[in-house]
Amino acid sequence: MRVFLLIGLLLAIAGCKKKEKPVEIAKLETGTSKVTVMPADPALPVLEPPPIDPPMPAVVPGPGGGVVANPGPIAGGGGGGAIQAVRGAAKKTVDANDLKMIHTFIEYASGASGRMPSAETTRAALKQEAPEIERKIYEGLIVLNPAKNREEIWAYEAKALESSGWVATNNGVETMDAATLKRRLGK
Repeated sequence: MRVFLLIGLLLAIAGCKKKEKPVEIAKLETGTSKVTVMPADPALPVLEPPPIDPPMPAVVPGPGGGVVANPGPIAGGGGGGAIQAVRGAAKKTVDANDLKMIHTFIEYASGASGRMPSAETTRAALKQEAPEIERKIYEGLIVLNPAKNREEIWAYEAKALESSGWVATNNGVETMDAATLKRRLGK
């Protein structure tokens, strides 16, 4: 019994010198379903799956009108299904708060300097302070008007040119019909 105890104690102190198996790292490329397997041993080749012919689109219509994002064979498809599609649609809508944030920035900037800030200055500030609103500008959901004076339109929801939508002016944020907006913009 003492012999087994002594052997166990020696193994515990010395530790097991068993060589560990190198770990492989799988890397999924953003926006695709391509996975690259990087072996832990640099002497081994990098493994890439064969290309899918034809390539799978990143977004396809799902059954019942839903959206399936990245339905590749490795990604598993779905990407959240209908719930994620609704959340994505909600992020792509413009609300009064988005235009209110733009209005507040322009109000303070023009009050401090006595001049209207340029659309580029406004966008740069939003990129730092409210990136989700700057993203909507980038995607074309919100338009910053290069207003030269406080009485002009400052910013508007892009869809307001076709139907009524949110508009930021010196009076604050309001809804405006397409005809009035076009007249005020000189279009």
